[in-house]
Amino acid sequence: MIERPATAGQRLLWLMSRYRGGAASMSAPALCRLSGPLDEVALRGALDELTRRHESLRTTFSGAGRRLTQHVHEPRPMPLRHASGTVAEELAEPLDPATWPVRASLVAAGPDAHVLCLNVHHFVTDGWSTGILLREWAALYDAIVSGADADLPAPGRVPDTDPEGTPQWRTHADYWKSTLDGVRLGELPVHIERVDHDERTTSGSVPLRLAPDLIDALTAVGIRERVTLFPVLLAVFYAMLARRTGQRDVAVATLFANRTRASELTAVGFFATMVLLRMALPADATFADALRASRASVLGALAHQAMPVQMAPVSLPAGSARVEDLLFQVLPRPLLTRRAGDLLVRQFLAENLASRFDLELILIPDGAGGFDGQVAYATDRFDPAWVADLADEYVTLATRFAADPATPLS
Repeated sequence: MIERPATAGQRLLWLMSRYRGGAASMSAPALCRLSGPLDEVALRGALDELTRRHESLRTTFSGAGRRLTQHVHEPRPMPLRHASGTVAEELAEPLDPATWPVRASLVAAGPDAHVLCLNVHHFVTDGWSTGILLREWAALYDAIVSGADADLPAPGRVPDTDPEGTPQWRTHADYWKSTLDGVRLGELPVHIERVDHDERTTSGSVPLRLAPDLIDALTAVGIRERVTLFPVLLAVFYAMLARRTGQRDVAVATLFANRTRASELTAVGFFATMVLLRMALPADATFADALRASRASVLGALAHQAMPVQMAPVSLPAGSARVEDLLFQVLPRPLLTRRAGDLLVRQFLAENLASRFDLELILIPDGAGGFDGQVAYATDRFDPAWVADLADEYVTLATRFAADPATPLS
């Protein structure tokens, strides 16, 4: 067994799980629907090979705070349990990272229909890792069934050292302090009486849809301003917050992959960091102005993403919201859909999963040129009808700004 100190990000997650959301919010599940005749021997073999390839899936933890320690175990078969309940019930059962960081369950959904649930503790995974796990599992299953080679790349490495305390870490700290000092977060009104809970158990969600022709138009706007689609979609979110809050200096949290080395691109582990993207604009600003500010904010954050905002020496005004309250995410690729043997494998996102965030807009490419999305929200803070109106407003503003970027934010 190998022992090493937990990373700064893992220690931060430990702190958040202890004081802001509880154990249930530390689940980061990889979920897929399996349609067709299932070869359970191949399923188990593929899970066991995943465990052998990726040491994060066999890493447990002990200690607390700065003494949090990782213990990397030798490969062993991954247990698979046949769940008698629902996927939601499987995900509601917390994982104990001191015992084992992943639990694999198979949920029967009908004749030749199952759900594979890999419930992984957030200490050892992130959104990027979820894609790796499901793509590799499907390839391994297909290879076992067909007797062929899975032809997978070598698993990437999780860094053995932590950048905290290095000169580069101090450079990141200086950047975030100068960029964010005194910033106010996008504070949205509470629409129902909030109840304090030791642990939030569920979130609600409202869907939204950005059609391919709208994405084409937004992409064209970005090309004229020399930006990718992410800053464009972020600028729409900023414009909506500016209208809702009356503020022109707002910061929005987002998650960056924080994988800056080629060797990390195929690694399963917790790399992601949360950063704040600040945009300050005059009262007469247009969407084009917001887009330029979005571009500058994103580029600066990309260069300094190794430091999570919760660890940055930033002073927020008294009464400001928490940095985790408002999140904007765009997934880098569509959810997995592929054949594996006689199975059709389709990845999906869990609904109403416990969340650390009060309000979260997630946009996911659909593989056909459009984006599917959802607004996830704290059910103890926001009224569902108000959130549905927010989702509609995002699509309306995106359409308006794509047609005329000179449109004033007001």
